Amino acid sequence: MPNKEVKTETETADQKMDELLRRKQELELKKLAREVEQMETEDAHRADASAKAEAELKAGRDSAAARQKVCTHLKGGIGVDGFHGKGNSSNYAVIKHTYPWGETRVSCQRCGKEWRPGDPDYQQALNFPTDNTSSSSSIWVGLDPERVAELQHQNR
Repeated sequence: MPNKEVKTETETADQKMDELLRRKQELELKKLAREVEQMETEDAHRADASAKAEAELKAGRDSAAARQKVCTHLKGGIGVDGFHGKGNSSNYAVIKHTYPWGETRVSCQRCGKEWRPGDPDYQQALNFPTDNTSSSSSIWVGLDPERVAELQHQNR
């Protein structure tokens, strides 16, 4: 009879172990399912945020395009008309800037429109009469070592 009791105790221990392993697997499966659900929820939130940002960007671009379409790009104007880009001067409210690579762009100071080479009305914008001073920029490439030594010697 002692053998039967040992076998029964062993069987009971094995059954308990099997039950614990089964419950552990169930819990791991539930945990994995929660993680997947959380990841899917986060992905959905990111997609929603991305779609919202795209819509806001599009609305901003559309608003800017509408504002630029009605702007006369002229200086002057009194009160609200002047504020809303309905200038009445013969001079345009534009800045002509030449970049270090040689490209000149024209920007309206009232509505923010920018004309670049290749734009259909670029040449017209480039020829807008204005009393603003054109600007340009250059890339600083540093001083050669001989010039640095010369300047250091002069400052002693």
